[in-house]
Amino acid sequence: CREVRGLGDVYKRQVIALVSNSKFESDAKAENICKSAKDSMSGKVEVIRIDTEDSAESKLITMLNIKGKLKDSYIVAINAQGIMSGRFENVPDVVELVEAAQKIVQTGCAPGGCGPTCN
Repeated sequence: CREVRGLGDVYKRQVIALVSNSKFESDAKAENICKSAKDSMSGKVEVIRIDTEDSAESKLITMLNIKGKLKDSYIVAINAQGIMSGRFENVPDVVELVEAAQKIVQTGCAPGGCGPTCN
C-alpha cells in the first residue's frame, strides 16, 4: 500500500485537478483542455476529476481552498513538489495550464533563520 501525503505525491507527477460537473457551461471545454495538457506533457501529469455534486468530494474541495459553491469549472495545478502552482477560475489555454503544472516553486529561509546552508 502506497501512502499518499498529498495530491502532488501521486507518483511524484504533476497533478491537474478539474473541479466541475456535467451541468457547468465550461465542463466539456475544461475537460478537453486538461486532456490536451496531459497529452502535451507525454502523460507525465495525473488528471483527476472532482465532482462538485458528490458530497464525498467536499473535503477535497475544501483542501484545495475553494470557497463557496462553484458556478463553473475550476482547475488547480499541483506541481511535482506537491505545491499548488496554478489556480484557474476560468478555463486556461493548454500552454498556461502546462506551465502552471511544471512550475517549480523556490523556497527559502524564514527571516532571521538563515544558516550557512541557506543562500
